[in-house]
Amino acid sequence: MAMTLRHVRPDAAAKLRQLEVGAAAVDRAARDLIPAELRPQPKTRLLLKRAVRGAVYLRPVLGFVRRSQDSLNRSVPHVATALRTLRGLVVDAVFCVSLAFALLLASALVVLILAPPA
Repeated sequence: MAMTLRHVRPDAAAKLRQLEVGAAAVDRAARDLIPAELRPQPKTRLLLKRAVRGAVYLRPVLGFVRRSQDSLNRSVPHVATALRTLRGLVVDAVFCVSLAFALLLASALVVLILAPPA
């Protein structure tokens, strides 16, 4: 149950108001201590708003894709199984290629650090 100042004794309500004013002043002072370059930029809020709006727009598309997959599973289960297997193979191939690239990059960095070119 929410507590309002109407349900509090008048002297306690006055103290609570004083504490709120003091807390707001401390909060303002703390925000002023943060350097301008470290303060949250409005661009991040705009980016977050656009991401949320994009998710709202994409939600029906994702629902359509899920319904299509479900209907494919019911109508032609062999094709759906083949497509799932193919997706797994593609994911595994991408993982192997990225792992090979990471290992190659790490070995190239080791060679450059230990034996720099002349």
